[in-house]
Amino acid sequence: FSAPSRGDAAQVTVTETVAVPALSQTPLPNALSESTFDPARISDAIDTFRHYNQAEGCSISSLELHGPFEPLCRDRNSLLTAMTEGGRIGFDAPFSPRGCDMRWFSNAEICEILTRFDKVFIVGDSMMRNVAVALHVILRADLINGGRTNWAEHPDHVDCSCSGPFDTSKCSFFSVVSTRVVWNQDPASVSCSREGRGGIECSSSNSGLRKVSLTPSTDNAMLEYPILDEDMDDFTQHLAPERPAKPYAFIMGHGLWNDLEVDMTKAWIDQLIAGIEGKAAYLKGDGAYFPKLFMGPNAAGIRKPEIFLARQGNIAITKFEHEVGPYARRQGFDFIGTYNATIQSNNPDGT
Repeated sequence: FSAPSRGDAAQVTVTETVAVPALSQTPLPNALSESTFDPARISDAIDTFRHYNQAEGCSISSLELHGPFEPLCRDRNSLLTAMTEGGRIGFDAPFSPRGCDMRWFSNAEICEILTRFDKVFIVGDSMMRNVAVALHVILRADLINGGRTNWAEHPDHVDCSCSGPFDTSKCSFFSVVSTRVVWNQDPASVSCSREGRGGIECSSSNSGLRKVSLTPSTDNAMLEYPILDEDMDDFTQHLAPERPAKPYAFIMGHGLWNDLEVDMTKAWIDQLIAGIEGKAAYLKGDGAYFPKLFMGPNAAGIRKPEIFLARQGNIAITKFEHEVGPYARRQGFDFIGTYNATIQSNNPDGT
């Protein structure tokens, strides 16, 4: 998605003096330093989570996730390539894109970016559900409760705070995947203004759009190929019959639920796009601007069950990324791979 221009970023008001922290004992070449610090990159060089709701045992610094350096990537294509090919120097070290850096946006900038879209649709498997949950943690500026439905507690009193929505299966139905639902249930928790608001809707494993009531179901909507007609209808009903004033954006991910069968993922992409464009013809043709991003699956974690390693292990994921990426681009998607970013990181089971 397009980032604010350098001119836009320069309009952010700096209200505090920032000392750029040392990112490690052996900083990256061209790492941001006080002598070269660009005020337009203030949110890159400080812990943007420092004002979030957090507690001991449920806290993290944004600088633990990304170490800023120069230069910035020049455009979207170079950014996506750098993020796909980047990685970590050491286990759970900060992520660094390859060759050029990305922006780490402040909450105010994220809110402004969302206002450029009528909705952001996130479609796919459990990784895509986690993407939607993570975005709501940021939108609500809350590391403790940002990812959970704090207005609907688990009936078995399972703790779904902090990392619960990401690593506790019983919390899947009590994780936040729809900005629309948050505005209705807990509007004061959203750090963005309601005026001109954009929003996120997710249709994925255990969090389909029709499940906003959080009624448990064994249905895996939008995951497997072929997609059932009723699941496609449940998704496309959220598309306006007429072209909206602002574009939609689509973030999609697929693979593990079909055991990384490349042909099935290609067919899933084709069926999904056909269903979307069949319901909303304004999404195609001359003058249509509705950006689409496909995310490749992340690396298998160290606790990935051995029974899945032959067909969902890291070799299979690497081959999948190299085959699906070019196909997605030919279908009009931007593509970002997550394998390199996650192979040196801690995750429960690779999903």
